[in-house]
Order: sequence, then C-alpha cells, then structure tokens
Amino acid sequence: DPTIMNPAASPDHIAERYYGAARLCQPGKVIRFQDGSVWTERALYTKALELNPSFAEACHNLALTMDERDEVAFAGEEWDRKRLYTRALELDPMMVPSYTNLAALMGPEDRVSLNGGGLDRCSLLLHALRLDPRCAMAYFNLAACLPANSNVQLPSGQVVSAAVLLETARSLDPSSVQVVAPAEVMPQPSCVVVRPVVGAHTHVLGPLVQRMP
Repeated sequence: DPTIMNPAASPDHIAERYYGAARLCQPGKVIRFQDGSVWTERALYTKALELNPSFAEACHNLALTMDERDEVAFAGEEWDRKRLYTRALELDPMMVPSYTNLAALMGPEDRVSLNGGGLDRCSLLLHALRLDPRCAMAYFNLAACLPANSNVQLPSGQVVSAAVLLETARSLDPSSVQVVAPAEVMPQPSCVVVRPVVGAHTHVLGPLVQRMP
C-alpha cells in the first residue's frame, strides 16, 4: 500500500509500490488502499508513470489496459497504446513482448521510429525473434503479415514461408496460437522480404496479452 509508506521514500520507490499494486489488481476490478482511495489497474500504472516516467514495464502494462481510441496523460503528454509500447522499447530495447504487441497494432504501411530508423511491423517482429527465437506470437504474427506466396529471412538466416512460421508457432506454444486465415491477401511473387508489400491486406492478431513482472 503506497499510502502508508515513509514520507521520505523516493518517487521511484513509491512508483514501484503503485506498480506492484497494479500487478495484483485484476482487469475490471479495483483496489482500496488504507486511506480509503479506490484505484483501477490503469490508474495505478498511470500513477507509477507520473512518479517515474522512465518505468518501461509500467508503459508496457498500461498499454494492455487500453483500447484502440484510449489515451492517458502523464509527464505533461497524451499517450496511446502505440506511443506507450514505443516508449517502453526506447527505455528497454530488450523487452520482447513490447515489439510483438506494437507490431500487432500497426498496419502494412505504418512505421515507428526506433533504433534510429523507421521500422515496419515485420521488422519489429524479426527483432523480437532476434532477441527471443522461441517467441511463438512473433512467429504467428509474422506469418499473418507476409504477402501471399512470400518468404521471409529469419535472424538465423533461414528463409521460410508463412506456413512454416505458423507451424513453428504452434510447436512452441500450441495453447496460445489460434489458426486465423489471412483476410484478402493480395498474391505477390515469391521473394525474400523483410517488410509487407505496400497495399497488401493482411490479418494480424491483437496484442499479445502478456504483462511484465
């Protein structure tokens, strides 16, 4: 309970307490502190970020509480889900779930400024696989992003099709991967690609619901 902490506690320490409370708060539920205040999961993560705007895990988990049109305010700015995942990766470039979730929110022509360049959703997913070659959702979403009849070169150097990506995802985590057929994918010549062909209509899963510890 952050309301009973020592008044001399640092903002970062208090932020950790709000973050810990948010982790205990179930979606759609509330937590009541000893001072009588009532908090939702989203409000707790937002408070943690007001106290420590450089809290990468709080950025990621806050985004998971939001819908497409939602925005939250902290550090004098408005933040939507894409900005929060981007900020999480700026603060911690090793946070694999943030790459996967951010990619799932992007369209074929969208780009995000990271690592000194503009990255599309396939590039984000490939980066996730470079960091964690066993990330099932990254394989699944990468398969959904590929234009029809196209292949992609993985960080390992292996060139694979969407079918191989799907099979890899299923083998790594059968419980989390559902079969979803691409919607109206435009046929493209077979080639090695690192990004979707502009104009291709593909289906991508929603964000991977994985909270940071």
